[in-house]
Amino acid sequence: MEVVHGGKGKGQPNPQMQVKVNMKDTSDVTCEKCGHKFFTQLMMFKQLSAVMSPTGEESMIPIQVFACNECGHVNEQFLPPEGQ
Repeated sequence: MEVVHGGKGKGQPNPQMQVKVNMKDTSDVTCEKCGHKFFTQLMMFKQLSAVMSPTGEESMIPIQVFACNECGHVNEQFLPPEGQ
């Protein structure tokens, strides 16, 4: 799933273009495990080895994810793609 910004390219929002969305036309995102619809923002970290790092130093990369408030499950859609 891709976030739509209404811009001139992937991930490039255009401040002059405003899309009006009627909330009646949306649907709730729910937990894949328990169906709860409230989530808490969390951070996960990826570690990049010094060999792969452009600086030659080991790096920690923070990634924002969301976990279910009820059971703690993180939906697949909230995880970063593994192959990228």
